[in-house]
Amino acid sequence: MLCTELPRQRKKRKPYTRYQTMVLENEFVGNSYITRQKRWEISCKLHLSERQVKVWFQNRRMKRKKLNERAKVLLKDQDDSPPPPPPSGGSSGGPFGRGSTAIPLPSATSSSVVHLPSPSHHHPHQHLQSVGGSGTLHGGIQSPNCN
Repeated sequence: MLCTELPRQRKKRKPYTRYQTMVLENEFVGNSYITRQKRWEISCKLHLSERQVKVWFQNRRMKRKKLNERAKVLLKDQDDSPPPPPPSGGSSGGPFGRGSTAIPLPSATSSSVVHLPSPSHHHPHQHLQSVGGSGTLHGGIQSPNCN
């Protein structure tokens, strides 16, 4: 038996749009487990397959679990270590720690300052994705039958 098929190529990753992520996150806040009916509704609304929605929820539950475990470790570490000494003036970044940015506020006194934390890391997966007129996403993902 001669097998001349080439190994199946994995599809290129297509990040969700901000809107898709927002809808999925809002649904997750309400319930971290999704019903078949809700999965179908979301897949229609977001032009994703039901499998994509299901996997997104599975991945999001694992992300929550990982974040909870990290938070427990950090709390345990804080309980085990002595409190840090108070800042001794200078350029330590003020009450918000190292790397915060001071921005003067326009007001009657010039001493009004707001400290903003340094920006967190950039999320490269937050790109826009366009929808084709034929009911498919660009790249060949077929949207579910939502009629």
